[in-house]
Amino acid sequence: MGKKGIGWMMVAVMIFSLLAAGPALSAQKGKIHLLFMEPWPLNVKYAESVIAEYKKDNPEAEITLDPLGFGDFLPKVTAMKASGNPPDLVYTIPDHMWTLQQNKWLMPVDDVITRLGGDNYFQPLAGYVKKDGHYWGVPYSSYTMHLEYRKDLFAKKGLKEPRTWDDLLNAAKALTEDTNNDGQIDRYGIALPLKREYVVGVMFLSFLWGNGGHVLDKDGKVVFNSPETIQTLNFLKELYKYAPPGVSGYAWMELATTYVADKAAITMFSALKPLGDAIGANKEIAKSTGIAAFPTRLQSQKPKGRWANMSWMVMEGSKYPELAKDFVAFWMEPKRLTNYYHADPIFVVPGEIPIIKSAEYWKNELLAEYKPAIEKMIELNVAGVDPNMENPGVLQPATGIITQRLVITDCVQEVVLGQATAEQAAAKAHKKMEEIMVELKKK
Repeated sequence: MGKKGIGWMMVAVMIFSLLAAGPALSAQKGKIHLLFMEPWPLNVKYAESVIAEYKKDNPEAEITLDPLGFGDFLPKVTAMKASGNPPDLVYTIPDHMWTLQQNKWLMPVDDVITRLGGDNYFQPLAGYVKKDGHYWGVPYSSYTMHLEYRKDLFAKKGLKEPRTWDDLLNAAKALTEDTNNDGQIDRYGIALPLKREYVVGVMFLSFLWGNGGHVLDKDGKVVFNSPETIQTLNFLKELYKYAPPGVSGYAWMELATTYVADKAAITMFSALKPLGDAIGANKEIAKSTGIAAFPTRLQSQKPKGRWANMSWMVMEGSKYPELAKDFVAFWMEPKRLTNYYHADPIFVVPGEIPIIKSAEYWKNELLAEYKPAIEKMIELNVAGVDPNMENPGVLQPATGIITQRLVITDCVQEVVLGQATAEQAAAKAHKKMEEIMVELKKK
């Protein structure tokens, strides 16, 4: 190990040791309602265990856990705010965070970031959640849109890991097969989302950015209607020919289940859920799963998958904000975080430097067995792009808001389903984006 590596390890051990103990604080009192956007059973079970542990030291604190899915979050938090009874603490993605911050529904959490160790604690930097001189969320975990593919099937066909759009298209075509010669396709080349949900926009952005395109330029001007966008839409229309029937109903979960059921040779996701599900349901598929960056149109272009993390946010109007903040800091202590990642090892990877650098994290048997996949995801996270910072160093929450409003999803649907040409759909989406920008500037 070089001097740089030894230095990192020493810093990590020091931070880990200091934060594991945490500062001695007086017991917290009060009641908080937590909206928890990780409804998966293992995640919920772990959250319940942390709440129970916290209450041992804070017996007069009451924490109500409310798990819900991605699509349910904004409607619920909006309805609760309108009723005058907003949640106290929310746990969700940056796109949601900037919608809440834009509406002035969040409290700064600078003190929590400082308590954890500042930017030195996070990968990528916590600056991703900083605006107007304040931190609005506490970053947690990390994941990037990527491909998961069957290395065994690729090898049989003499295919290489897809690096370019042509590589991916050729592989999807070659791996769409009638495997038992009964005249019916049994396995399709690639699982793609097309349901009118957020995931379609996330996928599109990962291809668009890798082709040099953008939604906004660095000055906040809409630049969506571009040659790069047209190229990306036309490429996707061709790629969808090798997706299973019924993809108009495919969102996040179908991308994983189709792959695990051996109905698609390639899929995509942000977290490592397809691989994680395969470990439990089809170990042979799991052992042959490779992790790859989103391909780019040209070999010379750099992959730029959509990166995200989860973030803790304290809602404006909370009656017990100090309790909410203290619970977040309690959850984020390295030893407790390590236990969380071990509860569902093959799902998300750490976004916290002390965890990534700690030997304790890597002691988990599944993490040791699938270490190349985890290390690949950590590598992809560093190169990933937050929709709210598609132009490096320029925070632009409008890109995430546009994606949430399904403008990009509608654009992709229109092209793939043959309702409009790529040029028509891009122009229509561009106009809607400009209208949203006018609306946002009024706030």
